[in-house]
Amino acid sequence: MWSTLWEYRYIIILIIIAVYYLVEWQRSKTILYALMLQAKRMAKDLILKTGKEEEDWVVKRAMVFIPAPVKIFLNQNIVRAIVHELYHALKVYSENVETDNLEGGS
Repeated sequence: MWSTLWEYRYIIILIIIAVYYLVEWQRSKTILYALMLQAKRMAKDLILKTGKEEEDWVVKRAMVFIPAPVKIFLNQNIVRAIVHELYHALKVYSENVETDNLEGGS
């Protein structure tokens, strides 16, 4: 058994690394969503006045909270693109939920 594991050691290491980064990616997305919601609350309270200010605030905070191993692959421009895509995904989701609620209420 040990000889088989030893033969596949590189594959096993790659699988462990891949799983680790997938878990960290999901954790990072959770952090980004939480920051986006906080930015929306701040915008509602008129602390952040434009969508650009919201996005800048989220990116700045995200760079602090994203785990160091994930930062190896992400710079500020990539985080900005991810935040932009997540905002778009939330907007589409919100519109779909609104549409579903309007159709269900008829």
